[in-house]
Amino acid sequence: MSESGLRSDLSTSERTSGTGSRSRPAWLSKIEGVLLWTGYKKKNGNIYKNLDVSILLLFFGENILRNMKKEQSREERMHIRDFQIEDYDEVVTLWKQAGLVLSSSDNVEGIRQKLERDADLFLVAVSERDIIGVVMGCYDGRRGWINHLAVAPSAQGQRVGARLMQEVECRLAEKGCAKVNLLIEPTNASVQAFYQKNGYQRDELIFMEKWL
Repeated sequence: MSESGLRSDLSTSERTSGTGSRSRPAWLSKIEGVLLWTGYKKKNGNIYKNLDVSILLLFFGENILRNMKKEQSREERMHIRDFQIEDYDEVVTLWKQAGLVLSSSDNVEGIRQKLERDADLFLVAVSERDIIGVVMGCYDGRRGWINHLAVAPSAQGQRVGARLMQEVECRLAEKGCAKVNLLIEPTNASVQAFYQKNGYQRDELIFMEKWL
């Protein structure tokens, strides 16, 4: 809803709230509009349960600011770097925590071969000394691929996955990649919403494979 829409709704409610000729402060109307927009219900022209709006704003305002500072602090502490083979055990543990299905090509020798091809597309997100996110990008000279994106349960909801995707996409683009593909296991179908939010679209294909 636009700001002008909020103002229009509030002016209507003020006329029908039974306050008579007594005008209500404009700042109070704006605060109510924000609270209503974020999910609070209106009852008899007032905020639900007639809670004091100024106290609500003070309480929520302080909490929102505190959470913003925490998130900013987390993002400042986190950095993205290239995967190193010494990270292998920690990364495999993270993949398993995220419920990813690993194959024989994900063993340490398979990962070493991956690093010989395009090591700069295998990224980890680190907070302090802990790896909290990982993504394995690939480029075959024509298409880019996203594999094994995972974020530690304790770090989910902090844009770790989004930042990893942005970084690997940027590196793929620098290589001349124009399109990025990815596959989702049926057991991990819930992640579709995340990828759609980041600009990916579903395509109906039949995927086939053969181990050599």
